[in-house]
Amino acid sequence: MAFFVPKGIDIANKYMITAIYCKYNYGWKLGALTVNRYTINGKTGPELLKQAKEFYDKGYLIDALNTTESALYCNSPSDVWKYDHLNGIRDLYDELSKVVSEQYRFPISIKQVATHPRIIRIFNQTTPDGDFPMIYYLSSIKLKDTTAIRQENNNIRRAINQTLPGIDQDKKYVLYSAFNELPTGKKTVEHIDMPAKLK
Repeated sequence: MAFFVPKGIDIANKYMITAIYCKYNYGWKLGALTVNRYTINGKTGPELLKQAKEFYDKGYLIDALNTTESALYCNSPSDVWKYDHLNGIRDLYDELSKVVSEQYRFPISIKQVATHPRIIRIFNQTTPDGDFPMIYYLSSIKLKDTTAIRQENNNIRRAINQTLPGIDQDKKYVLYSAFNELPTGKKTVEHIDMPAKLK
């Protein structure tokens, strides 16, 4: 077995290439080649799990849940390699899912913003710089009024930590996407993406 992590690529999310060679009656040959996630935001599965627990202890529930999900993705960097001490990670993810669903009822109104935008979804979005929280929200402002939409988004950024503690801490970006109607997956819904660079 041989394990490779590509070098010379300066990205936070890395993949492990596993090559398994087998000795057949006609000689050594490549029997299997797989590619699995190795790091997210520069952290391995055990490092992500540790970070998720730290977020949980601080009360950063959304970050704790999203980081636990990332740890799950990096739990097995190869089909023949799984971190033993991450066996309880699924239990932690289930516990956090329950706690988050009890604490936050979607849509979540951002009451500190006068236009009362409503958060409809929060998830990890993969970008070339890493994985960052993506916040989908419904706005009562017409998307064609880009000046007003961007001003509302600036107000959301100032208030987001009061609504979702920790969401804008210790990361490069928080990504926002404003909608006027709920995305259903059945049709393309107009929206405006607005990344917020934090560092």
